[in-house]
Amino acid sequence: MIHTSILGSIGEDGELDLYLTKYDTLLHASDLCHYGKRQTLEKMVTSRYVPELFRIICKDLTDQNLLFNGFGSASLEEPGKFPPDFFPQLLKAAEAGDLNQVQVLYIVHVLYVQ
Repeated sequence: MIHTSILGSIGEDGELDLYLTKYDTLLHASDLCHYGKRQTLEKMVTSRYVPELFRIICKDLTDQNLLFNGFGSASLEEPGKFPPDFFPQLLKAAEAGDLNQVQVLYIVHVLYVQ
């Protein structure tokens, strides 16, 4: 049996507004968000947009000195810097024992070794 669901349009009429964070709003307003306020649910859960949400959240927390001791990087400043397959690659490497958190931060240019 094959089952497909088209859920991307959920939220286009404001059904999800109660659940949207300031980060979701920033994503909607970004140049990377091709459909404006359309496809809200898709933007909240799909691998295409989650890395950009991650970048937006990390940048905000870094700007507030709540993450990385307030030291950001060009990677956090540049929209679209983290590719859609960013998290699967990290998980695969971590499961293989190839990476730890410090190495990941170094790879994405968030942490600089001095």
